[in-house]
Amino acid sequence: MIIEVGGRRIELDWKDAAMLLALLWVKFNALSVSHFHAVEADPGRLRARVEGLKSLGLIREVKLGRGSVVYLTDLGYQVASLLEKKAAALNVLQKSA
Repeated sequence: MIIEVGGRRIELDWKDAAMLLALLWVKFNALSVSHFHAVEADPGRLRARVEGLKSLGLIREVKLGRGSVVYLTDLGYQVASLLEKKAAALNVLQKSA
């Protein structure tokens, strides 16, 4: 899918979108990279996906010992919010009780 924010076109696949939405929905917009193994099980591919999102300017990463935490940038927050709105408009988000 292609998302346009501030005149910039960003191409994402569903796994990228899932990672951005997960970061949007957690309290501090940050998660350890290990939380994303459900989205991308292969560690090498997960690392490549994180690097791709970083190169797009959507997330930043902080190393903590042997692990790391990723969080949304301002642009990442805008993109994730737009993804959430598009998903809601398509009625693909589960509504909480």
